[in-house]
This record gives sequence, C-alpha cells and structure tokens, in this order.
Amino acid sequence: LVLNKVMIGVLDSNVAAGYFQQSDQIVRLALSLVTAMNAVLLPRVANEFKNKNFELIEKYIHKSVSLTLFISLPVMFALFELGKVFAPVYFGPGFSEVGNLMAIEGTMVVFIGLNSVVGWQYMMPIGMVTQMSTSVSVGAVVNFVLNVVLIPFFVISSAAVVKLGTVFDRRTFFYMEMEILSLRLKSLGIKSKYDNSIKVFHMQNASTNATFHSRIKKIRFQGNQMKE
Repeated sequence: LVLNKVMIGVLDSNVAAGYFQQSDQIVRLALSLVTAMNAVLLPRVANEFKNKNFELIEKYIHKSVSLTLFISLPVMFALFELGKVFAPVYFGPGFSEVGNLMAIEGTMVVFIGLNSVVGWQYMMPIGMVTQMSTSVSVGAVVNFVLNVVLIPFFVISSAAVVKLGTVFDRRTFFYMEMEILSLRLKSLGIKSKYDNSIKVFHMQNASTNATFHSRIKKIRFQGNQMKE
C-alpha cells in the first residue's frame, strides 16, 4: 500500500495518490472478510502438521479454498458494480474516480484471498517461512517494476483521452462541425488520418432539409443550436 501510494504520487500526482488511498481503504476492509480465516486455520494446521495428519490438513485447505472463493467472488463483483455508486455518496461528489479505482482493485480480492490460503494457512504453519518470504520479496520487486512501467502509461492514456475530449464541442451540431474539428485537432497538435477502407454514408443536410423546407427556418434552427 505505502509503495503503491508513494509511486503514484511521484509518477502521477498527489491527487491520484489520494484517490488510490481512499479506494484501497475500502478494498482492504472488504479483504478483511476474505482473510478472516487465517487466525483460525493457522494454529489448527500447525497442530495437525505436528501430529502428521496430512490428510486432515489437505481437507482443511480444500475447504478453505472453497470458502474463500465463495466469499471473495461476490465481494469482487460488489466492488465492481457498486463502487461507482458508493464512492460519490460516501466520499462526496468530487470522488467519483475512487469508484473506478475500486472496480479495478476489486479484482485482486480473489487473488489475495487465495494467496492468504497458500501462504498463511499452509506455508507458514508447516514451516515454509523462507519460501514464503522469498515469494513476498519477488512479488514486491515485480510490483515495483510494473508500477514504473504501467503508471506512466495509464497517466499518458488518461491525458490523451482528456485531451481528445476537448476536441469535440456539442455547439457545432449541424454547423461546420468538420471544419471546426479539423481546426481543434491542429491547435492541439493531434494528427488526423484518412483511411479509405472505412466507409461512412453521410447525407449532407438530409435530416435538416427533411425537417425544415424553408431556408430561413433551417438557418434559424442552426443558429439556435449554436446558442445552446
């Protein structure tokens, strides 16, 4: 959590890091439901391992995996579907982006739940501490590398989407939209490309001519659209 938040703050912005922190708090709260069995099964598996009841350990792990999936899958879908509704209500209208992050982070609930079964309910009780520590260290390195690669990529992608969004203007409706679009693209430094493999059937002024038979009415209609 700390590493991700710091790297997002450095590679993106403090605002993005704040959004991530709020989202992560909700997801971690949901994870506490999924990983609650760790405190129960860890001493139980350790005791059965000491008594060499390996079949019983296998039975515990199978049941734990089933129960983890039974809990984590609905939690994941709940975060995915309800995040966009929950975030603005709980955090405020300016935090709708938190809901999108909750939907993305929600996918890790299942994987972290299964990881807790393998790590804390199996490897730790039977004494595979070294292997578990190694896997955690490797995971931290992979997480760091992916952060360095992906955080700037998503920042650039988001900036491109925002930049592209400024190109379009609803006030150009029925009024020189192609010319205005071309000028907006040039002013933003965005190149336009013609692809002759794509066919668009466009009937110039067809709907306007069918609705307004008078040239004066048509001009008035176009002028009213510009005022809105």
